[in-house]
Amino acid sequence: NIAILPDYGLSEFVEITDTPTRGFQYLEDLDCIYSVHSNSAYKITYDGSTATATRVGTIPGNDVVQISRNQADPAQISVLSASGTYYIEADSVKTVTDVDLPTPIAQVNAGGYTAYGIEDGRFFLSSLNDCSAVDGTDFATAEQASDKLVGLEYDRGTLYLFGTGTIEPWRLTGNSDFPFEPITTQAIQKGLLAREAKVKSDNTLMLVGSDGVVYRLNGGQVQRISNHGIERLIQNDANQSGIVAFAHNSEGHSFVTLSGTDWTRVYDAATNTWHNRQSYGMDKWRARFSTRAWGKHIFGDTLSGKLLYLDSDSFEEDGNPLIWGVDSPPLHAFPNG
Repeated sequence: NIAILPDYGLSEFVEITDTPTRGFQYLEDLDCIYSVHSNSAYKITYDGSTATATRVGTIPGNDVVQISRNQADPAQISVLSASGTYYIEADSVKTVTDVDLPTPIAQVNAGGYTAYGIEDGRFFLSSLNDCSAVDGTDFATAEQASDKLVGLEYDRGTLYLFGTGTIEPWRLTGNSDFPFEPITTQAIQKGLLAREAKVKSDNTLMLVGSDGVVYRLNGGQVQRISNHGIERLIQNDANQSGIVAFAHNSEGHSFVTLSGTDWTRVYDAATNTWHNRQSYGMDKWRARFSTRAWGKHIFGDTLSGKLLYLDSDSFEEDGNPLIWGVDSPPLHAFPNG
């Protein structure tokens, strides 16, 4: 016997524009979401029944952006785009123009500092709670290997430098000369496949390694969680750099979603199993990126400029039906088909 359980649907939370989100973040203390669509940044507020989107400025491009925030007053929301480095302050978009900052390929807030990752392996730190001010001497280099830098992540006092072949963890010490130092002299011997192919979930970091295997970090080591089917999808993806990871929780389960060019697979950390998810008329799930806000799991939508929320009372995805299928085992007892 098997149990077939319906998945939650997706319902409209707010319609912002007619283009999909490039990235968004919820700020609990400010009780709002900032989301970037096409060339515009928006602030989304919610009064308990209605969500409202207000345009706050221009961020050129159509690429995926990275968003983080510090503890400045007023808060600074950093936005890294291929077109430049920006920040939202007092609901106005400004540009980071400090000439001491080389062109970053990744950024993250790390203990109040905005860490900017440079492809050559360096990372620069902004002034504390001022993402626009960078001293040309406030940088360090991932020197345990000569691989290029792909991405950054900060988790519970540790800044992770993800390269093409290694991962270096740096601890926040607060030292006045430079506030971070390497935790070990031996880097983790696994790289990151794509900048957005990592996510915090289930009290750890999970990532797609540069070898096409999905891992979770476990006490400074990596543990393989993918299977050969997942790894074949990753290996055969025509645009590996576009693979995106995001996470959400539901009914005690921590889910990590990986979406590639024409596939989506979801890892359930509670059962250590994977399942397929796709939307009506598509080979993949329409959701991309996620956050928890106002008691809801909110997702971006690749088919519209809406933000959608996971809805246990809906069996549709913004008007489209949920689909499901069953694969039977091979039937090979002659003469049965």
